[in-house]
Amino acid sequence: MFGQKNAKIINAAEVTTATTIAEGLTVKDNVLCGSGDVTISGVFFGHVDIDGFLIIADSGSIRGDVRAESAYVYGEVEGNVSVSGQAHIYSHGRIYGNIVCGSLSVNEGATFRGQCEMGERQNANVLRENGKLLKMQNRDDSEYDSEAIQ
Repeated sequence: MFGQKNAKIINAAEVTTATTIAEGLTVKDNVLCGSGDVTISGVFFGHVDIDGFLIIADSGSIRGDVRAESAYVYGEVEGNVSVSGQAHIYSHGRIYGNIVCGSLSVNEGATFRGQCEMGERQNANVLRENGKLLKMQNRDDSEYDSEAIQ
């Protein structure tokens, strides 16, 4: 496991979610934002911006950028991931994009293609214009290297 030695490990199966996009459901061209935990078991085309845990189930996929408190990836993300806490990619999980996180866990068999910036709890925001990622920025307005995340 990469990241903080004292990183709190949360069993994603035990997280009670407030919102679920069910298996077999496809949501296109949307932005999912708000507070609360979310599970994606279907296909989501758009951006996810939540203050809570995000779980992408085995059958779930996101085609867009993600910002959450923590992300647990059993399925697939094609986009950049920004979490203040833990990003965890399970054995069949796949992330094709850059990650900014407090800590990163990657199980054997997982796929990650991109760059990662991690350290003490990152408070990153993903800044976009017309859906295109411009840069990631801390909530205290200090910027990450935007060249590294393009």
